[in-house]
Amino acid sequence: MIRNTKLAASISIALLAGTSGNALAQVPAPNSAEFRAQYTLAPIQVTPVWQQGALGQGVVVAVLDTGVNASHFELKGRIAPGGKNFVEGGNGAPDLSADGHGTSMAGIIASNFNNRGMVGVAYQSQILPVRVVQSGGSVANEQNRTAAINYVANRPEVRVMVSAYHNVGRAESEVNALKNAAANNKVVVISAGNKGGSNPLYPASAIGALGGSGIIVGGTQEGRVIWDESNRAGNLRNHYIVAPAVGINGPTNSSNSSFRTWNGTSMAAPQVAGAAALLLSHAPNLTSQQVVQLLLTNADDLGAPGVDPIYGHGFLNVAAALQAQGGLEGPSDDSSSSSGLAAGAAALAVGAGVVYWLTQKDKTKKQLENTLVLDSYNRPYVMNMNNFISVRDRGPELFDVMDMFDRQSRTMDIPLSKNMSASMYTSTINPSEYFFLKDSDPFMELDEQIQTESLSLKLKGEFENGLSFNIMSNQAPGSDFDKVNGMSLSENFIMGGSLGNSYMGFGSSADSMSVGYRYNSRYSFSVGANRIDDNETYGLKSNTSAVQGTYQHNERNSLSLRLSEIREQGSMFGGASDGVLSVSRSKTTALGLTANHKLMDKLTLFANYTHGFTNVDEQRGSFLKDFTGLQSYSYSMGVIGNNLVGYNDKAGFAFSSPMRVSDGDVTLVVPHAIDYSANEVLRSSTRLDMSDVPAELDFEAFYNRPVNKHANVGTYLTYRDRPATESNDGDEVAVFATVGMKF
Repeated sequence: MIRNTKLAASISIALLAGTSGNALAQVPAPNSAEFRAQYTLAPIQVTPVWQQGALGQGVVVAVLDTGVNASHFELKGRIAPGGKNFVEGGNGAPDLSADGHGTSMAGIIASNFNNRGMVGVAYQSQILPVRVVQSGGSVANEQNRTAAINYVANRPEVRVMVSAYHNVGRAESEVNALKNAAANNKVVVISAGNKGGSNPLYPASAIGALGGSGIIVGGTQEGRVIWDESNRAGNLRNHYIVAPAVGINGPTNSSNSSFRTWNGTSMAAPQVAGAAALLLSHAPNLTSQQVVQLLLTNADDLGAPGVDPIYGHGFLNVAAALQAQGGLEGPSDDSSSSSGLAAGAAALAVGAGVVYWLTQKDKTKKQLENTLVLDSYNRPYVMNMNNFISVRDRGPELFDVMDMFDRQSRTMDIPLSKNMSASMYTSTINPSEYFFLKDSDPFMELDEQIQTESLSLKLKGEFENGLSFNIMSNQAPGSDFDKVNGMSLSENFIMGGSLGNSYMGFGSSADSMSVGYRYNSRYSFSVGANRIDDNETYGLKSNTSAVQGTYQHNERNSLSLRLSEIREQGSMFGGASDGVLSVSRSKTTALGLTANHKLMDKLTLFANYTHGFTNVDEQRGSFLKDFTGLQSYSYSMGVIGNNLVGYNDKAGFAFSSPMRVSDGDVTLVVPHAIDYSANEVLRSSTRLDMSDVPAELDFEAFYNRPVNKHANVGTYLTYRDRPATESNDGDEVAVFATVGMKF
């Protein structure tokens, strides 16, 4: 099976409600009588928010109005201590007016979920009753209103305050009190007024002085059209939002079980206050300015496009305000702040232990299913990190196959002197030029019109004193160190990277140079280096150096010993990753042994074994910690030959086990929740044995021969048993036929 497994996963985000334990809680059903009793709940989209665990828990909302009937069954258990009466002649207790206006406002916010009556927007929030309106609707004087607002502003448990009185003149002491509330991190919600004017009434008109902590609420009628009597946004459009204002249900004071319907922006305002409580129950770390910004910028646009003088920002949408904003990030190691690493990260490559454990093992998959990430507001969300792991398969990928074939066929050799020559490989990859004989679905997914052109160069020289050199651009890494019978394994086998020196670089091409010296007929030495900067595919970056000594026992037998060091940036074992599953860098020192035995002039047996030792530097913010004792190995054996049946034909077959981790451990540390009371990220830690991976076994056979001086044909068969990167999918078989042209 040929696969190109680049990252392609959708984000499924679930809300994490701090440590409340309310995530995915049982919530009022949209078809229940209790839900339908307040028709506004559906239009403002509270259900998706409730389903994710944001219910208003832990949030106190101060209602500055006519007082609240704490005995009403909808408000039992919902009244916070400390309520107070600020009307003239009041006795200090939160007395009630006869009309029940304040009780209805409180009920719209916090009516209980009890399968009776109605349910509030933030039904687990609490209400602080603060009375500033007398029976008959007369409002307390300036001094008492100011005292009431300052009373609320100075109570640390209150995060939201809402008021609906308007029939008063502007008072600077009151405005200063509102500024005090904003400065003390309160979300200030004030209704726009019911006079149908082009601008909000006072005190809503003072919202612009609160530094972004206040929000003005207008009202709509059926069809989300501005209510005739609602004051419009006007010159305060940047602070204005609308919510339903007609036919709003709420509990009253006539009895402890009575309800009534209201019209007015004073009934739209508590819906926005309840929405603010939902946001704060999800993320208590939000500032008042952030809450206001989230509500305003995520409103459904109405009227003229953008922020307009009628609807302001538009219609309240709680679900949109609760969606993650901006890029998702992992929390830092020492606080709930973000690490600056993108959470949707991972292209962990090669069939090594890390890939297997992060993608296949049940215990690590389970941990990654509930991973805490933060949005641009540092709000917590849970995501399934398994959906963001894209494995770079070591098996043959179609473009790699075609690229290799083109390099073999589209060549130009230029003699420079007696001892030096240059070769140019012009590659134009067009899928329609090749025949894919089996497992054709991945092939069919490719755009038939896609063409990728590349230019590869090689300069080589051989001198009579035994010196030689190779300088290569955009060639297979390590091809100078894996020659058998004069042919490079990496340039002739599709899976050649695991047949020769797989520790010379993880990538399809590299810029390389090497220098060789033949001391005599038996001893030779090579020194080489290459650089890989493969940004187009997996972002692999590495530098490799190697030294190899070869002992030619006789014309049929040789033995090579190789020492190499590969320094990878942002990867290990060729596994480039990003974000919370990343590493900073790694260095692998590898010792390799290669043996060749010529069966006859045309056929040579080969065997390779390489063992590596790896040190990994951790990436700040990554879930991967404390790599210790990392060792790895790879081996191969096979036969390769040329001129077997016809002139210049090539054939070979080989068995190999790609690089796998043989020893070593890593700790997977996954954040799951934030305890806001302790300002602490809660994490789970699991120590993983990276060697616990079944060994992959690969087989490949090929035959390639020229038809004439301009064309050649080839047939290739690959088989992979227990591919480590896809252990649950069984074996993989692929067959290719090629036709190439040579100029």
